Amino acid sequence: MLDLMVHGSTTTGVWNLQNPKRFHWTRDLLPLLHKAGLDFKPVDTTLWLQRLRAYGDDVPGDVALHENPAVKLLDYFEETYGGDALKGSDRDSVPGEGEVSFVTAGAEGVSVHLRNAPDVLRDGLVDKILQVWLGRWVGARR
Repeated sequence: MLDLMVHGSTTTGVWNLQNPKRFHWTRDLLPLLHKAGLDFKPVDTTLWLQRLRAYGDDVPGDVALHENPAVKLLDYFEETYGGDALKGSDRDSVPGEGEVSFVTAGAEGVSVHLRNAPDVLRDGLVDKILQVWLGRWVGARR
């Protein structure tokens, strides 16, 4: 439980602090990343995990972590998105039947910032964030 001060009164409750603006990773985000200038070919999760594992095995540890930091999270990715976790579900989607979805109405009711959170996709933030990130990444690699 969390005590929260709202308009001078203390309220006790459970607050789900999840972004209320959900989106589908493959259907919604990947096309915007491509449109913003990233050049990539989407592959299914199983193939991506196989390639990431092979990359980590083929490239010396320090180089692999510097060139492809996702290698650090390989065990997590395999546990979360690989094998049995993939059976019968589209793991990168907005929650569907049998999946956890958090109701954020209570938290939005007491947080103007959560209530007015930008919609990353519709507000054009994908391109803006990517351009800043690429500018820093390219500058750091020089």
